[in-house]
Amino acid sequence: MISVRSATSIPLLLLLVACAPAPITNIGDPDSLRAEQPLQCVGLGAVVSTYTAADVAAGARSCVDEGKYESAAALVFVSSAMAFYDTQRVRDPSAHQALRLLVPAYLEGADEASRESLMAAIETATRPGSQASLCSELQRIGKPDYFPQYMIAHGMDAIMSSDLPPLVEEFDEEDAWRATLEFSRCVAPSGAS
Repeated sequence: MISVRSATSIPLLLLLVACAPAPITNIGDPDSLRAEQPLQCVGLGAVVSTYTAADVAAGARSCVDEGKYESAAALVFVSSAMAFYDTQRVRDPSAHQALRLLVPAYLEGADEASRESLMAAIETATRPGSQASLCSELQRIGKPDYFPQYMIAHGMDAIMSSDLPPLVEEFDEEDAWRATLEFSRCVAPSGAS
């Protein structure tokens, strides 16, 4: 699991998307990384908190296929933030790898030129000063309001049919949302001056 403190020191671009064309193999639960309501290529104004991180990642792929890289970059940003929030509420640490794998799984099969164009769009969108509109939209969308089955299904507990509860007990939504905004560099880290 990526801790909140270490996440804010890692370049966001590296956490948002790994565009290497390596194939991703899903072993186990067929719901792993699966979108419930896959989005088409939409603007962030159409994204609401009930769409899962996987739904939003599917929309990013649709934008890549249409050559709309700025829209894809915005959806990658939001999908990654939602997935980070989910790492805090999903109990099984092995499921948290979905944060790293979700967007690459949806980009699998995209050609190298498309991946490079997406990376350039993400780099531009996440530059200091340029990111304010993404942060405004993320805050408008608000904390995820869905059951994170795509992530739960990715973990070993799902593969092993564990009887343990899938979500963290006594989960603090507000603290997790604050940590998500810090991870996304939309607010200053707690305690920063």
